[in-house]
Amino acid sequence: MNRFNHREYSRFKNSLIASYLSYCDYYRPKFFILENVRNFVSYKNSMVLKMALRCLTAMGYQCTFGVMQAGCYGVAQTRRRAIIMAAAPGEILPFYPEPKHVFAPRALQLSVVIGDVKYLSNITRTHSAPYRTITVRDCMSDLPKINNGHKLSSMNYSHEATTHFQRLIRGNQEKLIDHVCKEMNPLVAARMSHIPTHPGSDWRLLPTLKCD
Repeated sequence: MNRFNHREYSRFKNSLIASYLSYCDYYRPKFFILENVRNFVSYKNSMVLKMALRCLTAMGYQCTFGVMQAGCYGVAQTRRRAIIMAAAPGEILPFYPEPKHVFAPRALQLSVVIGDVKYLSNITRTHSAPYRTITVRDCMSDLPKINNGHKLSSMNYSHEATTHFQRLIRGNQEKLIDHVCKEMNPLVAARMSHIPTHPGSDWRLLPTLKCD
């Protein structure tokens, strides 16, 4: 369900959907949730989505599907996810939760078009929420700087927790665990060094340079 879907590993991952549905058929849980990338709902002209819904309804489940934005629920990045929920006969099919955090409007295109029909989940509040957006600074400003290839598994935080998110993640831990960095080859390191550091920057702002 990505641009590298012809690779063997991607084909294996795509087959996991059928495997997951077979587990549902065998165990028959009261509730079932399937989460996947946004492109799941449009992949192969929505064939995989239709297959999943058809399998679940054939098992007797009530079904609903929608696209949700993880940033609306306290994640410090834009990450749209397709979610299928199902409930067994006699159970109440849940609604999707309303957003807890406001998020950038440009990342809130959550409708799904199949054929000529547009589908929306039950979520109605997309432009307002009780809490502000969680930022990368909220999550990571207490992490010490590390160098390429850093492997020390336990170290001190750079300072006391300053945000609710940091206090929540730390819990009772006094030491920072697993703050490590994979060894980058020189070409990748050169690319990383040329990404601007102002807010909103990413790989798309890399200058057109040739690195020898």
